[in-house]
Amino acid sequence: MTDHLIFALYSGKTLTESPTGEDNGSYIIVFTWDGQPILVLQVGNGPQRIAVSEDGRDLYVAYWLPTPLIKRYSMTDLM
Repeated sequence: MTDHLIFALYSGKTLTESPTGEDNGSYIIVFTWDGQPILVLQVGNGPQRIAVSEDGRDLYVAYWLPTPLIKRYSMTDLM
């Protein structure tokens, strides 16, 4: 979350497709504080965590499997 945006990790699956809810997200959806989606980023491979830098300029996506990895996305490039 930033002062202007909300970030959500989303699997794209229904509860019927993933009844335990254990599937990790494949998409990051960015919303305004009014609830309007402004960006859908397909990240694939089931990241476990997302974080935004303090200044809101970078988005970090953490994967544990198959090898631990953190990817950085520039919000300027994405928007």
